[in-house]
Amino acid sequence: MKNALRMVIVVVIGTLLSACFPDRKEIRNNTWIVVSLKASGNDTTWNPGAVYELTFPEKRTFSMQLDVNSCGGSAVFNPNNIIFFNDISCTEACCDSPFVTEMLRLLAQVNRYQFNEDQMVLSGSKGITISFVRK
Repeated sequence: MKNALRMVIVVVIGTLLSACFPDRKEIRNNTWIVVSLKASGNDTTWNPGAVYELTFPEKRTFSMQLDVNSCGGSAVFNPNNIIFFNDISCTEACCDSPFVTEMLRLLAQVNRYQFNEDQMVLSGSKGITISFVRK
């Protein structure tokens, strides 16, 4: 009887915890395609010239496929839609487009995410945004 009660408590607590952070699971369990970016202090929106995919292969990591290279690092999700991309490293530092160079620079500066069905927007201070659509 005690084991059954413990199991019920564990299931209820797990369900409650997963309900508190539904966006994280939706973000991590999908592939995201970059559709635009905007740097701080700049009204110009950049659109990619190719398909760049962002994935979260593990709970605290991210991976991006670029023009030629691939990048990855840690992705830290905190309450209230806070996210940090840290330890970003790439296979090479050359041969990718100016869009990719700017996207990686901005990725290190974002600190919030907003998720709405098939769209995700990463944002930072002074108007930085990187917009994605679910693949």
